[in-house]
Amino acid sequence: MAEKTKIGIIICDRYRRCAGGKCFRSLLNREGAFSRYKNREVEVVGYTTCDGCPGGNVEYAVEEMKGNGAEAIHLATGLVVGYPPCPHITYFRDFIKTIWPRSRLWHSSYTSKIPQYARSVGNVE
Repeated sequence: MAEKTKIGIIICDRYRRCAGGKCFRSLLNREGAFSRYKNREVEVVGYTTCDGCPGGNVEYAVEEMKGNGAEAIHLATGLVVGYPPCPHITYFRDFIKTIWPRSRLWHSSYTSKIPQYARSVGNVE
């Protein structure tokens, strides 16, 4: 693998006990939203929750991930298409793009039928 990309992953606080199995397996296999890294080495420099509604940790977490060299932030699948879907996802996206306009922000992380469908109808990147 030629180039190295550093990423951060933010998950919904409802899943705070999640060990990241599906995200990390998808990253290892370069599936789902991680397929964009097929020919790259990837280093995860941050993995955290939003800290619960209304997402008070997002501001801190993004700055921390930036400080650790993150070039991209993934909003985990559970945050994007959990039930109920996160009511603050648009704010998170807009906030991250405002403070870090050159970042790459990806909605969703691992592969499942729900995010595949959401991507196919244009709801997530």
